[in-house]
Amino acid sequence: MLLHGLAGHEGEWDRTARRLSPRHRVIALDQRGHGAGERHPQDVYRDASVTDVIALPDQLALRCAVLVGQSLGGHTAMLTAAARPEQVRALVPVEAGPGSPNPNAPPT
Repeated sequence: MLLHGLAGHEGEWDRTARRLSPRHRVIALDQRGHGAGERHPQDVYRDASVTDVIALPDQLALRCAVLVGQSLGGHTAMLTAAARPEQVRALVPVEAGPGSPNPNAPPT
C-alpha cells in the first residue's frame, strides 16, 4: 500500500506501482483532502487517516500489507503499524520519521 505525502496524491506513485505490480498487488491511496478524495473532509486528523488505512485491507480482502509512505504518508504508515501491527507485514518510511527527539531526554 503506497501513501503519498502532504499536498500529494496517489498518482505520484505511478512509476513505482508499475515496477512493483508484476510481482505484487499494489494499492495507492489518496489520503483525506488530497487527490481524488473529498476536497474538504470533515475529519482530517491523523486518526482518521489511520482509520482509512486500517479499513482498506478488509475492503479489499488483504491479509497483511506492506505500508510504504512518503513524508506525511510515512507518518500515517507508522501510526497504522502501531495501531494494528497484525495488519502490517512491513513498514517502509520514505523521508519520514517518528518525530523530533525529546529535548528533555537525558543524553545517551
